[in-house]
Amino acid sequence: MSGLYFPTRSFQIYQTFAANTNLGKTLFSAGLLRVAATDKKASRLFYLKPVQTGYPVDSDARFVDKFVNSKILNTKTLYCYEKPVSPHIATDKPPNDKDVLSRVKSFISECQIQSGSNGEGKLILETAGGVNSPLMSGTAQCDFYRPLRLPTILIGDSKLGGISTTISSFEALRLRGYDIPAILLFHDSEYNNFQYLREYFRNYDTRIHAISPPPPKNNTAETDHENLRDYFSSTAQDFQNILKQLNEWHHIRFDRLESMEKKTMKKIWWPFTQHQRVKNVTIIDSAHSDFLTTFNKNNDNEDVGQAQMKEMFDACASWWTQGLGHGSAKLSLAASYAAGRYGHVIFPECTHEPALDLAEKLLEGVGKDWATRVFYSDNGSTAVEVALKMALKTNLERNNIRDENSIKQTGKEFLVFGIEGSYHGDTIGAMDACGPNVYNDKVKWYKPRGYWFEAPTVHIKNGMYSIDIPKSIHPDNTKMTYFFPSLDSIFNQDQLTTSDLVKIYEEHIRRILSSFIGSSEYQFGALILEPILMGAGGMKLVDPLFQRVLIDEVRRNKIPVIFDEVFTGFWRLGYRSGADLLGKKPDIATYAKLITGGLIPLAVTLTTESIFENFIGSEKTDALLHGHSYTAHPTGCFVAKTSLDEYERLNKNSLHWNLAKSQWADHEKSSTASSYKEPIVWSFWDKKIVHRISHLPNVKGVVTLGYASNASQSIVNELYSSFTSNNFGIYARPLGNVVYLMTSHVTLPDNIRAVEEKLVECIKSSK
Repeated sequence: MSGLYFPTRSFQIYQTFAANTNLGKTLFSAGLLRVAATDKKASRLFYLKPVQTGYPVDSDARFVDKFVNSKILNTKTLYCYEKPVSPHIATDKPPNDKDVLSRVKSFISECQIQSGSNGEGKLILETAGGVNSPLMSGTAQCDFYRPLRLPTILIGDSKLGGISTTISSFEALRLRGYDIPAILLFHDSEYNNFQYLREYFRNYDTRIHAISPPPPKNNTAETDHENLRDYFSSTAQDFQNILKQLNEWHHIRFDRLESMEKKTMKKIWWPFTQHQRVKNVTIIDSAHSDFLTTFNKNNDNEDVGQAQMKEMFDACASWWTQGLGHGSAKLSLAASYAAGRYGHVIFPECTHEPALDLAEKLLEGVGKDWATRVFYSDNGSTAVEVALKMALKTNLERNNIRDENSIKQTGKEFLVFGIEGSYHGDTIGAMDACGPNVYNDKVKWYKPRGYWFEAPTVHIKNGMYSIDIPKSIHPDNTKMTYFFPSLDSIFNQDQLTTSDLVKIYEEHIRRILSSFIGSSEYQFGALILEPILMGAGGMKLVDPLFQRVLIDEVRRNKIPVIFDEVFTGFWRLGYRSGADLLGKKPDIATYAKLITGGLIPLAVTLTTESIFENFIGSEKTDALLHGHSYTAHPTGCFVAKTSLDEYERLNKNSLHWNLAKSQWADHEKSSTASSYKEPIVWSFWDKKIVHRISHLPNVKGVVTLGYASNASQSIVNELYSSFTSNNFGIYARPLGNVVYLMTSHVTLPDNIRAVEEKLVECIKSSK
């Protein structure tokens, strides 16, 4: 039944929301289904009322059944409560949202199956109360139903004050990404809201329909029943017109989706993609939480009624940007507020609250105890360019080289130190700060400007934690492997200060540095590295001890240290920053990706006051002449501040985070009690599953973000095409022979377990 809870070309689904209570949702639902039942082509009709209060006196499903009166109609109510009140106070034992949504999906799936081989059918899902009315758990309905993102019919308010509530409800739904093909309301000649709303929504992809109001209630149920039958007969043409417009909208939508693949192949130039190899385009219709809703055209051998939408777990976190999930209403509201307050405003010699508040938040967080200044830009690569400019000039100042031209006159090359396999972005300067790799190999302007240390890496293989030492480092010129009892023992700074590896690393690094420092050919201006984990370079977990020793030795030579935290910042590694886990502070650090929770582009470069002062002078050319038209965009800054606040809240209060930490911790048992020590390193991925994968023969090694396999593309293809036990596919992208899977900061444990289960299955079946 995977994906059968989304509309298809042949199976239409609409949900009704209302601007307030008692506006006629049920009457409009009955009217639409009534005229649909008269269509000779009609196959099956369905009505779903997930939550009903005031039952059994009130039953919207019973009302619809009575007045549609058709054998092809099936009605269903999932949760009934006797009190005629808001669902959140109708019961003291509220079901959780997951179970409610699961029952909704199951019913829709059953309806699609019942619609037969041709898949023809229509379903109306009627919500309870208004757009923001809560369900039993307290979750607002507009948020609860968002994973389905069903086309929405908004029932407007024709009474006094109804213009405001209708527009507000429309905006609340649009804020969450709903399509609203129609707004329906009753004619009211006194207030004439319809006329105003028709003009207001003229430029939206939304049609306004008004029909006559129903007759007032009489003294007897029999009379009321007859009056309503007459009413439905007299308004049948109005409902027919509404249904015709909805049908047209539905088919235009699917025409558009079906045309996107061919148009995209002709008009789009993708990044990091060899177009000749692309066989199918993943069409993303929407995204919510950890999931992409993708559109898939039917294969020739499939039934017409086969689902055309598929839920995919976003296992690459949309290029590692997702912290709070797709479509976060909290972040959308923050963006709307800032956009409405500012739009965009020029930033040089100006300030605004979002930029200043975010700067203070960053300096109190990832920059605490070392940074004093924040420089804004728009993406990680650019933030690195800014960092390089800061570091290179600082290096000249520290070495009393006041005239930059003097470096050129000596013929020296201005270089950087780094780690082999690093990646810092795709702008020219950022590329030059990396060694030769697949990203810069064909770029004619690329010139490697540095020396890159081969680094020891951490692996989990056959349940053993190890550090592989390249032979270039070991004094015997032999590749060596050191084993440790746990990841914590590798990251524990106190234990490792006495390790034999300290001396090995120091001697190796000093030998390399001595061959360059003071050279007549080279001037090294910076050390740039990704703390702990190298992302695009292949998800390499670098021995933290090696990076600590490297930083200390480089600093002895007055060389500034840059941390590229575009990937590792903001709790990606379980800490506020990679620097916190590494236990070393940089002179300059760059942040992007997670900074806005994945909603909008923004990047920052943090640095110290002493580096800032190197750019203070009497001439404009003394300044850091770098910037963008959209520098410190108020929307991005406000969203970023909101995201960082949410990360802090999760770190303090999230049950999921605490459970993950607990299963990676060492629990020491005594005769009286068990003690718990929070782990240094932890992951959302299950420790037992990680060990299990590490024992598979076609896996070279595992870290808690991914693993290396010689069959990565085939595994990715299998993850994409199959379904997990939770009825979703998995969207992933390989990095060479590495498959990485990534969660957001709010991924639910059940979904992680389902991904793990499918991953093990795919690796086992891979050749």
